[in-house]
Amino acid sequence: MILARAFFAAFLLLVPSLAIAAPQCKANGCGPDGFIGRLVPNHFFHECEFKNCCDSHDVCYGRCLGCGDLHGSPACDDPAKRAARKAVCDDALYNDINRVNANKILCKGFAYAYWSAVSLAGGGFFHGIVVTAAAEAKFRTDFDAALAYYQFESQRGRTSEIDQSRSAIKLLSQLDGIENNALAFRAAEDRGVLAVESQTARSIPRFELRDARAVEQKKFLNNVDVTKMEYGGQTFDLGRALRDVTEPGIDVRALQQREEFIPVQ
Repeated sequence: MILARAFFAAFLLLVPSLAIAAPQCKANGCGPDGFIGRLVPNHFFHECEFKNCCDSHDVCYGRCLGCGDLHGSPACDDPAKRAARKAVCDDALYNDINRVNANKILCKGFAYAYWSAVSLAGGGFFHGIVVTAAAEAKFRTDFDAALAYYQFESQRGRTSEIDQSRSAIKLLSQLDGIENNALAFRAAEDRGVLAVESQTARSIPRFELRDARAVEQKKFLNNVDVTKMEYGGQTFDLGRALRDVTEPGIDVRALQQREEFIPVQ
């Protein structure tokens, strides 16, 4: 959390005032007009470099816009192929940040946070929609939560949990309407939870068990809490999601959905 706060302190100093976003079909680094660049600087105190990665991500997103070479093609117009195409761009961003920064632990945390935020909030930017203040605020929320989760788990050596969360987010990012949800991070004792939650307040079903205190029913997808996630007006279900994603680009065998009853605090 200290790094996250330091990052956004730098963010407030380096990012200019809100402006209308123009479709990006050229490399624009992490300056004020690029997608990532509207939200983050070119580097983090020269410890982690992002500019070339942002350049590539701008170009990748721009290929489906009106000025792009793939505009009007099935790769951009077909919903399933479009989602898969966006995932290619986002995965490249994650891999590029790690490669350019030689897999430094600090930079890997930013790579995870950037990837998580663009995966869940980048659909509008991918389609060239104007970047609103609300969209930028959501991106920062998603980024902050993902970075906090990464730091919490990596400090405890739980890299497998981080990898599992990426598998879950990769699937969820390809569902229509995922942008209506946001990331949240919670920690209780030594357990960290990354959640994908509807931005609309929803009540959590509670159950009274005999001879026990009240509990909440929680649903997890590869350790990502999807209890309060909204998908097509309903709560998330893995079977339904897999039917709706025809080209997930992930190993579905690595996905597991489980339910737990957690005592109400």
